[in-house]
Amino acid sequence: MKWRISVLCFIVSLLAILGLGEIQEFGDGIKYPAQAGVNLTKYEGNLTKKQIRNKLEQLTKANNLVLFKPILQSDGSQKVFIFGNGQNYLKNKMYSDDKRLLDDTEMTGMYYSDKKISSNLINELETMGFKYKAGDIAWWMVPVDFFLGRNVRSIAVWTLLFVFAVLLFAVKMMYVKTTMVQRSLGMFRATIIKDIVLDVGILILDVIIIMAFFILWQGSFTSVFVKSFNLLLSVILLSLIIIAFIVNGLFALNVRLMPAIKVLKNKKSQSIISYIWLIGILASVFIFNITANEIIHESFELFKKAKMLQGWKVAKDFAKISWFSREEEHMNKDHQIDGQFMLNNGRKNRHFIQAFGEENWLYSKETTLDKRMLEIDSFAQKLNQAGVDISLAKAIHYVNEGMIAKNKQIYPNNHYGKLSATDKSSSAILYVPQKYQKSIDKIKNIVNFEHFQYTAVNANLAPVIIVPNKQTTFLFKHIEGENELFAKQTEKDKILVQLSFSKFPDDDDALTTNFEIIAFDGLFKQKLVKQNLQSADLENTFSSLTNAASDILMKRNTIINRLIGATIALISLTIAQAFVLYQYIKLQIEIRSKQITIKNILGKPAIVELIKILALLVGGLAIASEFAYFVTNNKAVIVSVSSMYLIEISLLTVISLLTIKRKRVQIMKGDFEIL
Repeated sequence: MKWRISVLCFIVSLLAILGLGEIQEFGDGIKYPAQAGVNLTKYEGNLTKKQIRNKLEQLTKANNLVLFKPILQSDGSQKVFIFGNGQNYLKNKMYSDDKRLLDDTEMTGMYYSDKKISSNLINELETMGFKYKAGDIAWWMVPVDFFLGRNVRSIAVWTLLFVFAVLLFAVKMMYVKTTMVQRSLGMFRATIIKDIVLDVGILILDVIIIMAFFILWQGSFTSVFVKSFNLLLSVILLSLIIIAFIVNGLFALNVRLMPAIKVLKNKKSQSIISYIWLIGILASVFIFNITANEIIHESFELFKKAKMLQGWKVAKDFAKISWFSREEEHMNKDHQIDGQFMLNNGRKNRHFIQAFGEENWLYSKETTLDKRMLEIDSFAQKLNQAGVDISLAKAIHYVNEGMIAKNKQIYPNNHYGKLSATDKSSSAILYVPQKYQKSIDKIKNIVNFEHFQYTAVNANLAPVIIVPNKQTTFLFKHIEGENELFAKQTEKDKILVQLSFSKFPDDDDALTTNFEIIAFDGLFKQKLVKQNLQSADLENTFSSLTNAASDILMKRNTIINRLIGATIALISLTIAQAFVLYQYIKLQIEIRSKQITIKNILGKPAIVELIKILALLVGGLAIASEFAYFVTNNKAVIVSVSSMYLIEISLLTVISLLTIKRKRVQIMKGDFEIL
């Protein structure tokens, strides 16, 4: 009984820990304990800000929900104002109900709700004069990512489920003789049902205890974190119950098919159990290879990038801005955006960007040109007419003066030449490695094509600074999702095109309309964002800030937590695997122990018996490893893991044979359970 309880509790606990990591990632994604979000895009009513604030407070209390309103403070930090009965959240310094926070904040923007937004609240918002977009946060998708996500945690989850099946079956086999006796007494059906009920009962009790602790920790039964974690635990519980039914079914089938007399007299037979052990071993070999490959790959990439990511330290106070799109409000019936709106919006974004000066924001953008564009005949012809060399374009990277300044901090030995007063007044400056010195005209053609088509700026007039070869550039790539960690942050021999946005002509409409995209791509000094948003009249389009360096470190910690979980799963699999290997080898040797003992007594080698014992296992190991190599294409991992298995098999076989040699008298008397 204690073995069964230990296995069930152990697996549930490990899966719950992995599940907690999933919920933490989910929480990092939504930032607040919210179940739904509403974006108040525009206000067309005649209420004052104070009246709107009071009305929202009344509505939230009447609908028994809490609204979270992210607010950007003057120092660049973010605070969350709470509407409704959210006193429980005020323990966290991030939240506040101080109404003064709203004094210089637009009442439009993003709000998050701790409950589903009711139709009554929506109707009231419309009555007040708000235009809105609303939707639920997909918290119910957490189990999908947990089990089917393309990451090492999901592999760890499936590994642990397999470990659970193997260990539970092994524990069942420890009581096979007891079950056989009950079968002989006509109690078999009742015993199996009792075992299933006991397994399911222990699993349910474990999950309920974990749920209770999590609810107490969160201090709420209805928060989105509690709901998502409880849903995840319920799905885990269902998975374990299904596996428990399958294992109990296989165990019952094995007991049904095994001759009772042989079990009760300690005699072994080549029954279905041998094949179950063998299938378990081969499946574990495959799973072990896949999991080990993923862990080694991600660990290698993570630690390889660790030093590289240190470059973000010089930009620790720079943030990425998320913007609301207002284009839908200015589209005609043919889905064409009003040109005057685009121009006005571009002017606001230009004012916003230029307010940061040259070094208080970072712009880093790789070329948009790609060889696949040549497959489109009309576009290929256009590129040819403009003198654009696609193969050269991939070496070009567009930056601003702030990017150059940060790279000087990171790489003080880099050389960027000396700029004259005329150079500094130019709209663009080209930093070209010596190896590309003969391609300057082609480089200028590319820059003109990508940035200065139909504008008054001409890259042919841009000054060119020749820099040494092999010079490293830190690119400050900020990409949504985990791939940011594995994005290439440094490159050598980059052709840097410094765009001096403050020098762009104010009356050039083609350049002006591009500033919205430029603002979307930029990283900005966090403490200056609020005042510059206000001065540019862009508060209505501002959604939120993400500190780029902190975001990357958080993603790095996420990957590390996943690797820890996967490593625990792999260690668990190793333990279970060793147990199963021993059970299989022991069973095979016990079946042939008498023949091996006789040959030992006669002084003859037992090589033929050993071949019979290990042939199927070693052959299966080779097939499983080959299949794993086909999936992973990692020869080093497959060879290492296969070698580990062969050593393990050899040690277990030698131990078993030495035990037979010592206990050969008992074996000849019929005692086959000496191993």
